[in-house]
Amino acid sequence: MRPWPFSNPYPALVGWLTTDVTISGGQPLVVVDFDTLKKHPLLSTAVSKLRWGHNHLATLETNFTEAFSDPEYHARLRADRDAKSGDHVFKIANVPDLTDFADDIVNEVFDVAGNYRAALDKMAWKLVLSGHGGVAPDRRGVKFPICDCPQQWTDARRARNQFDPAHCGFIEGFQPYHGVNGLADSWHGTYIHPLTMLQSLSNEAKHQDDWPVTLPGANAAIGRDALPIDFDEYLAIAVQCRPQPLGGIGQPMEEGNEVMRIRLYPGANPHIDDAGRLTPVLAFAEGRRIIDTLQRIERYVHFVLSEFARQFPSWRRHLTLPSSA
Repeated sequence: MRPWPFSNPYPALVGWLTTDVTISGGQPLVVVDFDTLKKHPLLSTAVSKLRWGHNHLATLETNFTEAFSDPEYHARLRADRDAKSGDHVFKIANVPDLTDFADDIVNEVFDVAGNYRAALDKMAWKLVLSGHGGVAPDRRGVKFPICDCPQQWTDARRARNQFDPAHCGFIEGFQPYHGVNGLADSWHGTYIHPLTMLQSLSNEAKHQDDWPVTLPGANAAIGRDALPIDFDEYLAIAVQCRPQPLGGIGQPMEEGNEVMRIRLYPGANPHIDDAGRLTPVLAFAEGRRIIDTLQRIERYVHFVLSEFARQFPSWRRHLTLPSSA
């Protein structure tokens, strides 16, 4: 018998390609880099806000990765042999407690989203000033309208009436009621426009209490208690191990939820209390993954600014812009 050559208590990794993401083909969102975009006289302050949100999101993603490398924040799995099939059924035994840093997560998400919203409003402010000799007719009414239906756009006259007609038409073309509108996109769960999601985060800032939630990640680690003591025996069975697809993709983790089924080695304990660990993914209440959703919003806002630079290119003689075609 050969002992295991390493001491990791969860040495066998199992991964899946299963995901709940929907991908919609269309025109790719080609964006202009921040440094080039910032040279546009009407976009400089908007780009500063967008860049700040971008950098903060990168830090948030790193913090998530580091936090969930700690087994304290992994879901423990138990396994019980199914008498009929002979497979061991792995279920969630406990859900990680995020209480200690849930408020920090929420505040950081709002900070990132707030910068994306501010980027659009900063652009709107500059557009209004450019059309009125540097003085906004109605300072409090200046914003980038986000409307889910044409009637909301009609009702947003306080904001839109301050824009030059060409600028107003440009902004209207990105309203959520146009849907995907021929652009490449991807999302988790049911479809929601990136700007609608941004608006939702802005409105939730004072009263949210139903996220973050934890979803099953795309991989699990099988514990030593579910594996042979003999490392050579493990190697012999590992190539034959074919776990069934991960369960619960896109659904919040709950104790007792089935995660997977695996045919373990002959003689495996029929009841294993600590059979493995499952790394969670943080999401909003409706199952939209936080990092993916914020990246999607950022990409769309960045595209709006880039398209403005392409469609109103008075400065093009000084710069070389990538085409959106």
